[in-house]
Amino acid sequence: MPEIERENILAGRLEEMQKFKDSQNLDAMYRMAGGGGDEDEDEEDEPRKRRKLTQADMDIQLISQESTLA
Repeated sequence: MPEIERENILAGRLEEMQKFKDSQNLDAMYRMAGGGGDEDEDEEDEPRKRRKLTQADMDIQLISQESTLA
């Protein structure tokens, strides 16, 4: 297999891993923002919707999350 093909495969895998990590981080931020509670158990059939966050909102949440870890 040529080196360029290997590089493309590795780049694709890295991109998929990053997308997965980003998705996990977004889910964690969503839960921190109050969207992941179990207040309404009657509405279990309806899927919960993510609140759209601006880049500034995500930056603020990431900074606060990092400060709590330090």
